[in-house]
Amino acid sequence: MSIETLLGELNSSNERIRLRAMFQLGILGDPAAIPALEQVHNNDPVPQLK
Repeated sequence: MSIETLLGELNSSNERIRLRAMFQLGILGDPAAIPALEQVHNNDPVPQLK
């Protein structure tokens, strides 16, 4: 799965998809994903995803 696809999945209404995308982005370790992950950390309505 591409980084672009995973970044897009961070905006999914499905929290499981967001969680999977966060996990996979972490495994990939691409620094380009950091701003998007910070955005989720600061703004996701589900406390477990912060």
